[in-house]
Amino acid sequence: MLFFVIASAQAAEKVGIPAPDYFWISVKFVLALVVVGVGLYYGLRFLLGRMAFKYGSGGNEGWMEVMDRVYIDGRNYIALVRVGTKYLILGVCDKGINLLMELDERPVGNVLNEGGFKKYLERFMSKS
Repeated sequence: MLFFVIASAQAAEKVGIPAPDYFWISVKFVLALVVVGVGLYYGLRFLLGRMAFKYGSGGNEGWMEVMDRVYIDGRNYIALVRVGTKYLILGVCDKGINLLMELDERPVGNVLNEGGFKKYLERFMSKS
């Protein structure tokens, strides 16, 4: 490859055409690679950030958050989940996820301030 470049530069000089300046061609090529790389980085970062927001994998800033959970045994548990502005109590087991109850915002604040979700479930079960 290098031989071809040198030979073409020598042939161009014999004909009277000035040889291209390979230094500036290389500089332009490297700058173009940097611009494309930076563009890809920020473009992917923007797209992945929008997808994380849309699908809720943005941690606590997402549209869904597991507030607390109480394990019944090793694999089964009851979870208090915030989805948007709603609060749900879900039963989670090997066979699936079931909606047990939907709460208002006011009781959820009381649940989290008065000893946690486990105490709330114990009081709820004693009433039933």
